[in-house]
Amino acid sequence: MSETEARAILVRAGDFTCFRDRTGQYMDIYAADFDVRLRAQIERIFTCGDCHHLARAVHELTGWPLVAGSFIGIEEFDVAVSVDGRRPAGHAAVRHPSGKLLDIEGLHEDTEAFWQQYECDFSIDVAPDDFDCWHGPLEATPGLIRAAAAHLAAAFAVPVGAATT
Repeated sequence: MSETEARAILVRAGDFTCFRDRTGQYMDIYAADFDVRLRAQIERIFTCGDCHHLARAVHELTGWPLVAGSFIGIEEFDVAVSVDGRRPAGHAAVRHPSGKLLDIEGLHEDTEAFWQQYECDFSIDVAPDDFDCWHGPLEATPGLIRAAAAHLAAAFAVPVGAATT
């Protein structure tokens, strides 16, 4: 994602108050390095906590299947529950019609290396309802999630009749 795309997501979200830096301070939208920091913040939000909300929103817009990676054994996945009742997912994305995975950072090959960067041992296709019990409160605002999902859906749309593989 470019700095321009990050600003477009923020403008579409219409919520300039949701961006805080790592210290918890609100980011100054007039600062010279705002676009660079904004890009980093959006990528951090959607790779370190709210990826499943973004994946589900993209799925709802496009119908593309949801995929999640987990850091527990596959045989334990369907019954595992963490201490606070949430399922242990490491990362979530959607499967683009090209067969690649799509998350906030763009398209990726569905490889072991991709999942290992999120400390996931395996990936599995999941249903939207599976995400309901995975994580706690949102870090991103609902407007930011919708804006980022709309951006990804439009940026990676497949023209009707186009070959996807």
